[in-house]
Amino acid sequence: MSDNQAQPVSGNKQQRSRRWLLVLVLLLFLVVMWYQTRADGMLHVLLLETSGDAMLLKTPDGRVVLIDGGSDPSDLVLQLGHYLSPWQRTLDIMILTRSDMERLPAQVAVLEHYEVGLVVMAPISGHASMSSYHQALQDAWFALLQQQQTPVQVLWPGSQIPLDGALLTVLATGDGDTAGLVLRLDYGTFRMVLAQAAGPSLDEALLAQAEPITALVYPWSRPLDPLVPAWQPHMILFSHSYEMDDPVLMTWYERATFVHQGMAGLYHPELHGTIECITNGQHLTVITERHGQ
Repeated sequence: MSDNQAQPVSGNKQQRSRRWLLVLVLLLFLVVMWYQTRADGMLHVLLLETSGDAMLLKTPDGRVVLIDGGSDPSDLVLQLGHYLSPWQRTLDIMILTRSDMERLPAQVAVLEHYEVGLVVMAPISGHASMSSYHQALQDAWFALLQQQQTPVQVLWPGSQIPLDGALLTVLATGDGDTAGLVLRLDYGTFRMVLAQAAGPSLDEALLAQAEPITALVYPWSRPLDPLVPAWQPHMILFSHSYEMDDPVLMTWYERATFVHQGMAGLYHPELHGTIECITNGQHLTVITERHGQ
């Protein structure tokens, strides 16, 4: 009788041990996730490997900024789930540099999964060439913002967004079909120009204020001249979402030769995967998912 009673007691102990083991594993997982996603006093700039354009900024104090989105809604949501902590359901700022099909679709999906504190965007005027689907998508984007009661701020040249010691400045905006934001991100001596939405109509305004920079996000399809020599970037992160009727045809080697810095200073998400720049304002570390060439 006593032996029969001892067996359930032993079984209960084993079950409790398993539960405690699962709890410890879960706690360890949460600690690791917290450590990997905590604010570390550094500025993190990630050019995500998505269909279209998407960048993620993590400020020194831990604020999260999403720039653009991409054409694949599910892809961006998965990427955010990978680079943000599981319990993070809020983005501090979301920026739309250009309302097109290479950026807007994924932002709509993000608004369905995350609360957004502030949206900033380029001026949007009527687009005669906008398809009915594009218009419906833009309407859905505005409707989700209204549902969340998210404030929307339209940016103009000279507008600035403080980011915990870093600063985003609008260098240029376009009008109508060329509407787009070109931004400069400053943190200490680190200076990055985000020109993935820059069309040729903005060249004159950008050249007038060009100065040497650390890093440049630049459309793959655009000619390097005259903007790249004017900025003299130490590194270029190529974006592939900007489309031109007559895209420039240059090999990777030709681009590296043109900028006189070797292929080590050139990056593209299709070759390198997600590209992360980490800086304390003085020193810069670049981490890529893949080694590329």
